[in-house]
Amino acid sequence: MLAGTMALTVRELKKWIRTPPLVFTALFQPLVWLALFGNAFNPTNLVPNISIPGVNLDTIRQSILTQTFGGAPNYITYLTGGILCLILMFNAAFSGMSIVFDRRFSILNALLAAPIPRTSIFLSRVLSSVVKGMIQAIVIFGLALVIPNGLRLAPGFNGLDLLGVFSVMFLLAFGFASMFTAISIRIAK
Repeated sequence: MLAGTMALTVRELKKWIRTPPLVFTALFQPLVWLALFGNAFNPTNLVPNISIPGVNLDTIRQSILTQTFGGAPNYITYLTGGILCLILMFNAAFSGMSIVFDRRFSILNALLAAPIPRTSIFLSRVLSSVVKGMIQAIVIFGLALVIPNGLRLAPGFNGLDLLGVFSVMFLLAFGFASMFTAISIRIAK
């Protein structure tokens, strides 16, 4: 079962890598959300940079971040978590589309006739979706750290915390990919 699952997973990943517009869009779109919308929709930018006697504008900006965004040090830090979850969820939602297309082009019939367990077909779609999502999440997380006024990590944040964050993202991606792939298998019949 493992050999069949890995072969089909590699097939799905090769299809993704060999289509540069898909890879470019998968990495560029979240970066645009983060860099462009992260600065454009930042509510602390609405507070003008003027001097008003008796009013501390930095206090107002900090209270907006504290009250509205759960104490995030800046808006992009708050936004990054949501974008990473959206990346994983959209990858999972589209993970089952390959099954629908394989069914439409009769590739699924050939896979069902092949001497591999049927669970390999399901698991390969789930694993390829998880791998694609995690690659995107790692790249976007790294880019969020280096963009100006970007992601700020807590002072005590260490490698174990980073491992925990990516473990939760892995479980989220695996759960959503399993759910959406199961739905698409049911629909493809």
